[in-house]
Amino acid sequence: MKRAFLLAFWILSALILSADAQNTYVLQKGTIIFATVESPVGSRFSNANDTFTAKVSKPILAGQIEILPVGSLLQGRVLKAKPASINGRNGELDVKFEYLVLPDGSRRQIDADLINFPIPKSEKRLGLFAFVFGGLGALIGFVSAEGKGALIGATTGTAVGVGAAILQRGKEININLNQQIEIRLNQDVTMPAADF
Repeated sequence: MKRAFLLAFWILSALILSADAQNTYVLQKGTIIFATVESPVGSRFSNANDTFTAKVSKPILAGQIEILPVGSLLQGRVLKAKPASINGRNGELDVKFEYLVLPDGSRRQIDADLINFPIPKSEKRLGLFAFVFGGLGALIGFVSAEGKGALIGATTGTAVGVGAAILQRGKEININLNQQIEIRLNQDVTMPAADF
């Protein structure tokens, strides 16, 4: 009798575990999630540890089974935000996605990064402005006076060019409201099959 009970318990447990395993899926490391930004962040107005959200805009399927439904939320955090400065340096913005919230309210911790996001490149304005204004100054100095005029004009033009470059403000980095973004998972995430 005791053996029959243990055997029945073992078979029932195996069936329950098997059914549970069939309803569990894994979003693989490297999976790309398409989402729409719901709360904007930017290098000028955000601070480290500010949070923001994006909503999944394209479902992820395993065959005919929806693993990650549209409307699921991705919760992100600002790691670093630094505004652009007047010396031509662009703003800095570093973000990380840390949670996935399914429509039923269940949460999964994730490690995910924003990808394919255009970040303004630092421009070499100082050298360009110095070269252009220096050349113009030399030309004006050469035309208006001989000898020292060209040297004085080049020096003055270079100084004006450097000053103009220093006063140029760099570009800010923004992730705008309703912007379409792509997020890549850095680790596997176990998910239930969605019956939403």
